[in-house]
Order: sequence, then C-alpha cells, then structure tokens
Amino acid sequence: MKPFWRPQAQPALQIAALLLCVVHTALAQAPTARQVRGRVLLERGNSETPMPGHWVVLHRVGRDSAAPSDSGRSDAAGRFAFRYSPFGDSTAVYFVSSTYGGIAYFSEPLGRKGSADTAANITLFDTSSAAGPPTIASRHVIVGAGENEARRSVIELFVLTNSGDRTLVTARGGRPTFEVALPPGAADPEVAEGDVAAAAVTFGAGIVRVSAPLAPGTKRVSYSYNVAADEPLAITPTADVGLLELLVEDSLAVVTGGPLHEDAPTVVAGRGFRRFTARGVTQGVTFSISPVGASPGIGIVAIIALCAGAVMFIVLRRSLLAPRAGAG
Repeated sequence: MKPFWRPQAQPALQIAALLLCVVHTALAQAPTARQVRGRVLLERGNSETPMPGHWVVLHRVGRDSAAPSDSGRSDAAGRFAFRYSPFGDSTAVYFVSSTYGGIAYFSEPLGRKGSADTAANITLFDTSSAAGPPTIASRHVIVGAGENEARRSVIELFVLTNSGDRTLVTARGGRPTFEVALPPGAADPEVAEGDVAAAAVTFGAGIVRVSAPLAPGTKRVSYSYNVAADEPLAITPTADVGLLELLVEDSLAVVTGGPLHEDAPTVVAGRGFRRFTARGVTQGVTFSISPVGASPGIGIVAIIALCAGAVMFIVLRRSLLAPRAGAG
C-alpha cells in the first residue's frame, strides 16, 4: 500500500510556500501608483480661462533628492494628468507647477498616503508693479530672553495678503513688493523659515526688502535679528496690521503700547512664553518690550528651529483662512 504522504515532496512544497510569501510581501510593500489631474487656469477678475498648450511640471522634493519627475502640455481645455509612484524618502512632497509671464505658480502639495487620485488646479495671474503693497494680515514677534549678557534674539513672521487679482512684482525702479523697517538697534538680520526664497529678501539701511512676486492669496515672510539685552525693544508698524502677536520669554519683562491684551501664556518646546495680542493695529503705534528680569535664554538657532517645526504656523492656520496656491 502506497503511503498517502511522501516525505520527499516536502521540500518542494516549502519552497513554493516561501515563494508565495515573498511575492505577497513584495506586492504589499510596493508603492501605490498615484495620479494627479487638474487644469491650468488664468484668473482675471471673477472669470477663469483655461490655458491650452501650457507646460506643466510634476515635482518631487525630499530629503534624499529634489527634481522634476515628469512634464507635459495641457490639452485644449487646459487639462493635464500625471501618474507617478512615490519612492525614497517617505516625507517627500509632490506638486505641480506652471509658468506664466516669467513667474512660476504651484499647486498645493499632492495627496499623501491613502489618496491615490488628486485633483490639483494651477491658477495663473497677470502681473502688476503699480498695484498697492500687500496688506499685513498678521505680524508675529518672538522675543527670547537674554542669549548672553549682551544680546537677545528676536524672530518676526509676517503673513501678507494680496487681495487683488494680479501678482505683485517689483517695479522697474527697483521698488520691492514689500518692505518694513527693522526696530532701532536691530543687528545681524537673517532670513528665516517662510514662503519666500532667501535670495529675494535683502537688508540695508535698517530696511527689510522683499523682491519676490506676491500672487493673490497669502505669503509668509520671516526673518531674525538680535538686540541689546538691557534695552527696550520698540516695535512700530509702518502699515496697518490685522493681528499683532508678541511672544515674550522673559517672564518679568514690561510690555506696553497700543490696545495690547495679555492672553494665557503658551509653551513652545518646553519653554514658556507670555502671549500678548492686539487687533486692528494702526501704523505708527509703538509697542515696547523692556527687559527687567532674566530667564533662561533661547538662542536664535533654537527660535528658528521652533518656527521651522511649524509651531507658529499652527497658530496662524487656526486664525487665518487657508492660503491659495500662488507664485513662488
């Protein structure tokens, strides 16, 4: 009588089972193909016109690499579509762009995990150098305690709003798209985390000048500097500000000026800050932060790192409408 089970057949079965497991694992780990579809539209006033034959570029930006991934022209209705498979850095960001009038316009970041199909229109705008400056939706000032006996660090973040239907560009005479005065005594200014490239921000004669195009919607501009630790810091807006926020690390500092209201203190990365806000601030009103006590210092690198970690941006997103895609 022949046995029902043959021992010599076991290795073959084990190999087949192993191969099935390998294939299943490979399929499970393979990145899901994604697709982005949208239209290129030119916005003028309240109308949107499709832009046929316009170049559209798919970008990937990650910690491991950053480069265009694909490109193509929009069809007769301004439509475009790309398929792509994410790879490498899991935090990499994908987006699409198109150029109009020498200015690049970008979509919002495309869908991440769980979103295989994303709709992403690209809105283009005509340009103007004659339109008025952007309004300041909010201005946020973070004042660290004395970094050492001589200086203390400050970082400022502006949320600018272009409520028109044209992208603001620099005038032929060199007039910037936005400018603001540094406080008296400010030294060593540097560009910080924001929506504007560092090369588009310059400092000179106590003035911060931004030459980047500002599309309709909002843009964030940020910079840092340091001031004398034993002297008051005076903040005097040269234009109206929708919301002014002061975060002060020195628990004993005297903060005065304008319609300030002291809110509940906030904690950022384990450090405590007193929080002051004022709404509807008119130009020319001075706010003063006078050091009295000494608290553990926070260096300029730490402050920038906190902002880069989106702590301030979380506050902004809670108080402002989400920005529209705009020029880079």
